[in-house]
Amino acid sequence: MTQLLSNIKGIINAFYVSAKKDGACPTLSKEELRQLIRQEFADVTVVPRGLQTIDKMLQLLDT
Repeated sequence: MTQLLSNIKGIINAFYVSAKKDGACPTLSKEELRQLIRQEFADVTVVPRGLQTIDKMLQLLDT
């Protein structure tokens, strides 16, 4: 399997694992998306400003 295909499978798997948390798979709630981003991008969001960026990104997705 190529590296790209392996990475895409990993992304899809992370989505489904997060989406199943509230039983409403195959969709992510806002909170599930927030948790997914915090978990998968923990190295990037260590700085409090990073968490504010996540909230702003979610607000943009709502519009």
